[in-house]
Amino acid sequence: MEAQVLLTLRQRDLMVFRFRMNDEAVTVATFKDFDETLEMEKARKQELQKKGYIAKYSFSSILGSSPIIQETKRIAAKLAKTGLPILIHGETGTGKELFSSAIHNASSRKHDPFLAINCGALPDDLLESELFGYEEGAFTGAVKGGKKGVFEQADGGTLFLDEIGDINLKLQARLLRVLEEMEVRRIGGNKNISVDVRIISATNKNLEELVEAGTFREDLYHRLKVLNLSLPSLRERQGDIKILTDTFILQENGSNKKISSEVLSILENVKWKGNIRELKNTIMYMLAVSEESILTTRDLPKSGSFKRSEASSKEIYSHVSPLRKKSMLLFFKQ
Repeated sequence: MEAQVLLTLRQRDLMVFRFRMNDEAVTVATFKDFDETLEMEKARKQELQKKGYIAKYSFSSILGSSPIIQETKRIAAKLAKTGLPILIHGETGTGKELFSSAIHNASSRKHDPFLAINCGALPDDLLESELFGYEEGAFTGAVKGGKKGVFEQADGGTLFLDEIGDINLKLQARLLRVLEEMEVRRIGGNKNISVDVRIISATNKNLEELVEAGTFREDLYHRLKVLNLSLPSLRERQGDIKILTDTFILQENGSNKKISSEVLSILENVKWKGNIRELKNTIMYMLAVSEESILTTRDLPKSGSFKRSEASSKEIYSHVSPLRKKSMLLFFKQ
């Protein structure tokens, strides 16, 4: 195992790196100037940030004036001040990565790397190599010289593990070990590497139910959920839809289009299953097909996942013309 010691020799601070070569039965030690070591570490972190390993969003990036989103932001800002793991729970499209980025930028690690990885988007073997890295020759196709995993790359900063509920039990065991010891071992490696990483994980699944079903480790669950943050669905903050739609329209090439009050009323009553992401996709569609300066019901998608209860539909339809009713029925049709 590699050991690191700081000592002073002839009024110079030195870092001593010592590791054991078991095959030769010898111990090798290297000496590096401490200031140079710090500069190298600073340059490494700057290079990571150049590669895009930075948090792009702050709490000011999270739009909405509804009481529930304001309260969620207030709690998240308090959690950011600690160095403890955070588990974020929310439906798809509620802004889990947005909040994780904002938490990092409000923390003491804001000048260090922020890496995000979607655990549900990669096959198990590839995810393992991305998380923990690998040594040269560890498997067919391994890069010459090996590769650092995201734990090593995020050293000193924050690692965001999205869709944490999708990883298998084998990876859960390895992840638990890292969280307990703050050490990683690359695939094919024979030494542990110390890391200092804050973990923010997120899921849209009920992890307690997965624990009961035996598909998620209870000990890992409690390790991840030292602190927890629940994000509200768009259905709980419908008063924020106007500011969201106005922002999406403005972001689309600085579009000066407006949205009609009739369409806004419809959007505020849709049961958004895809939440903010679904709302944004709808606005992008309307901007693409609109030929006027105002978005009207003619521009609404003619199909999709929009669902309404019969009662709420009748309430909206009661004050619109027959022609508009037909257009709106097409909008809400399965």
